Amino acid sequence: MNENPPPHGEHIQELKGLEKKEAERSGYVYLHPYPWTDPNLLQRDTTLISSLRRRFHDESNGKCTVGPSKIRERLDMHDAENNPLPVTELGVFAARRIEPNEPILLDWTPAGALDDAEGRCDACFSVLEDVDRVAVEGNTDSDGPVALHCGCEVRFCCFDCAQVSAKLYHKSVCGCDLTIFQNASKLDLAAPKTAARTLLWLRVLAEIIQSEVTEPLKHPRIAQLMPAYGDFYDFEYHFHIVRPIQILQSLGIDVFRDLEFDTWVMHTLIARLHNNAITYSIEERISPSRTLINSKLEVQHVNQLYSLFNHSCEPNARTTVNGRQCSTTTILTAMKQVEKGEELFVSYLSEEQLKEAVTDRKEMLWKWFVGECGCARCAREQADVLEEGIKA
Repeated sequence: MNENPPPHGEHIQELKGLEKKEAERSGYVYLHPYPWTDPNLLQRDTTLISSLRRRFHDESNGKCTVGPSKIRERLDMHDAENNPLPVTELGVFAARRIEPNEPILLDWTPAGALDDAEGRCDACFSVLEDVDRVAVEGNTDSDGPVALHCGCEVRFCCFDCAQVSAKLYHKSVCGCDLTIFQNASKLDLAAPKTAARTLLWLRVLAEIIQSEVTEPLKHPRIAQLMPAYGDFYDFEYHFHIVRPIQILQSLGIDVFRDLEFDTWVMHTLIARLHNNAITYSIEERISPSRTLINSKLEVQHVNQLYSLFNHSCEPNARTTVNGRQCSTTTILTAMKQVEKGEELFVSYLSEEQLKEAVTDRKEMLWKWFVGECGCARCAREQADVLEEGIKA
């Protein structure tokens, strides 16, 4: 068991620049549900599960569905009496036979962020073309970037993205001064990865506010996500306390009167996003002169359907993202034949990481599971390790 915090000093020595400064200001906290949290907020209710099943059926053309998974039988750490509360682990299952290399689904999300979105669609972050030929939403005569009727400077790659933006989040940010967040990495106010995480929070909070859901943790995008309770994580006052308050104030929320966005709510929301976000870097960003420059661009997005896929160290589904275009679409494809009723697994690790020994993989997967992986491969290899130890 990982009973102690990670080696903070050794971790800092590996970092450089702003990342090192941020790490030096941080400590480690133990992630646990707040004692007063409604137990219903720690589980996915039947209405949400039914909605997810419909979405999986529609988005996969009937290829997959959602159901209880047996890969990990785990206990949540809280109920009304502070006693263990059984939680059903959900998974994604084949609703029919799926052939090798057959596409399973494309999962696009507007809940994404780049540390620098210069020259990219505001909704999906794909590279904008023909930037001088801007069309206003509703005008189909131009094939250039699309602008909204409100007059904001944000641009979109197509009318679909513009409509999604207007429907889900743009009204919450329209007219707001968000410069401090959007230019944080450019102005060296935050490391690129930190800036991307902050902008992801901003996007999700804007969507929650526009939806007028009275309890943020019950918003569909958040309610289906589960945090990894029981582990340590980096905590830094400015990043985890000050920055969320700044975001809320920028979006017109009075944090001293509106307890819907109290600090504990924000921490719970952030923990769920952190545990489910797809995070990666690409090597090219767009300069103000519209040229591609060799500089890392940090990307983060939370895909609602992808977040329901469980991990296995011998996955039967492959995940790809459009890194070159930096679109927030996640594509899932079958790696081998999957029979009807069989659970679909992806790997949370890279191909290189999957080659590591079971003990090393367990360490890398700890932030998601806070325990054993639970997949068949790890069970086999762990048994071999124990057998070798007994022989020795």
